[in-house]
Amino acid sequence: MKTYNSNNINWNFMAKYLSEETNDTDNEVFEIWLKDKRNINIFNNIKKSWELMDKTKKMKNINIENAWDNLKFRIDGDEQNNADFTVKPDFSVKKFMRYAATIIILMGLFFSGYVLYNSPVNPILYTSIKSSNNEYNKKVVLPDGSKVYLYADSKINFPKEFSNDFRKVNLKGEAFFEIVRNPEKSFIVSAHNAKIKVLGTSFNVNANLPDKKVEVFVKTGKVELYKRNNELAHVILNSGNIGILNRNDISKKQNDNKNYVSWQTRDLIFRDKKLDDVIRVINKTYNVDISYETSDIKNLRITSTFSNQPIDTVLEVICSTFNLNYKIKDTRKIVLINNSN
Repeated sequence: MKTYNSNNINWNFMAKYLSEETNDTDNEVFEIWLKDKRNINIFNNIKKSWELMDKTKKMKNINIENAWDNLKFRIDGDEQNNADFTVKPDFSVKKFMRYAATIIILMGLFFSGYVLYNSPVNPILYTSIKSSNNEYNKKVVLPDGSKVYLYADSKINFPKEFSNDFRKVNLKGEAFFEIVRNPEKSFIVSAHNAKIKVLGTSFNVNANLPDKKVEVFVKTGKVELYKRNNELAHVILNSGNIGILNRNDISKKQNDNKNYVSWQTRDLIFRDKKLDDVIRVINKTYNVDISYETSDIKNLRITSTFSNQPIDTVLEVICSTFNLNYKIKDTRKIVLINNSN
């Protein structure tokens, strides 16, 4: 995708973006451009015209592609498209309304596009920080003092200085946020098709789920979760809530998993849990891959609590409880072995 500036408008991308057909990399570049307040206002005008054009298409069967191409043609400065519109004798009211709607839409888009075409863009310096596959709690301090803890193989982009209007970051993967409160400047996280808006709170964002699903768990405070390009589709999340955004819907529920953010807190709580469930949590918490030599080990049940303990201590407690042993294959792969075999 091309970089956006005052002399370079990628109209094909604009249409794809408004149709939610772009990929994450393209969205990052475009949303950097949107961080300028003037550009946001311009884009919102184009978006309204696009939505009107889409609704009119559904009602009147207008050719959106031709309308979009016509707009590009006019913005490129071609003045040959000034022929008078002639209505043939056999026209109908329905056909006339279709043409009239198209002209109105093009006028609105032309005005917005003209401003966009002539709008200067101020470059903003950005920082990009990524955690490796072997890291699982990488700490990042943002320009306002807020803290972000990146899970393994995650990435965050943010400006070296936040704007006067809001604080915005882009996330790929999973991260836990501790946001400095500022009622005058909202903090916004973009991840896939989700946006999370807060004033000051702590929460976890997981965008590592299949099919671009995003989950948001609120530890303290209040969070607003909504769909990109559609703030009407949103939920308010309070402490203890989990918000889920899929491709087609958005919902919330109460969290009943005491270990939801154990990867960041290192606090593990198990109450009469199957060892299979326990190992699944440990794998996520320490970014390891624990397997079993025999499947019967999975059904053993355990009650235990660990507070910020290294993984070898956790494994030793489990093994001593069930007369097991463990073998380390490499830096991340571990096998539990039954000593009785």
